[in-house]
Amino acid sequence: MPNDNNNAPETVDLDAPIPFTTEGLPEHLEVVKAPQPGWDGDEPSAPKEPVTLPEFELGRDDVLIPLPTLDHLRLAAVQLLGQAQREVLLVTPDLESPRFNNEEFLSALSAFVRTSRHTVTRILVGNPDDAVREGHKLISMIHRLSSRIEIRQLSADDFDPEVSWMLADHWAVLRCTDRSPWQGGLTPKDAAHGRRYRDLFQSWWERGTVIPDFRNLKI
Repeated sequence: MPNDNNNAPETVDLDAPIPFTTEGLPEHLEVVKAPQPGWDGDEPSAPKEPVTLPEFELGRDDVLIPLPTLDHLRLAAVQLLGQAQREVLLVTPDLESPRFNNEEFLSALSAFVRTSRHTVTRILVGNPDDAVREGHKLISMIHRLSSRIEIRQLSADDFDPEVSWMLADHWAVLRCTDRSPWQGGLTPKDAAHGRRYRDLFQSWWERGTVIPDFRNLKI
């Protein structure tokens, strides 16, 4: 009988860590590896382990936490909102439905903006057209909480479809560095980038276009 072993498909490790780049981040940062979700190769039907992140404290931990999957990015945003107390600034190309159109993120954002009347939540979006067409739930929240959540559209000169980050309380930086596959990183305390990102956000905000009502968008 012919041996078919040579024709067997190559085994691919679906849970191999996704490379993360530290380009542009401070050299002194300690990199803390995020736990990897996985499944037992002998039991493909077994459920994946819950995604977790290393414990961190906003404004205290000067470490880089890699976020190698979409689930890690989602969890990082929720946990960051849970610790933020004053200000959340978000720059996003298109409101990133896979990341932000889910109940966990929306609940965490709602809880943050209701914490105090002094909290600041501002969103800069490059192109909201797809989000409007898809009925993104964040848009409905902005309608309901228009006095708590401000949103503007980036000017054409400032818009970069590859740029996506969140800044919390001037300290913590959450970046999405790629969407194919999804990956990024979280730095709970990044004073240098925090100041630079906040200044950059302010300049983009001033040049941005006010969106008083998504229904007025020409789609």
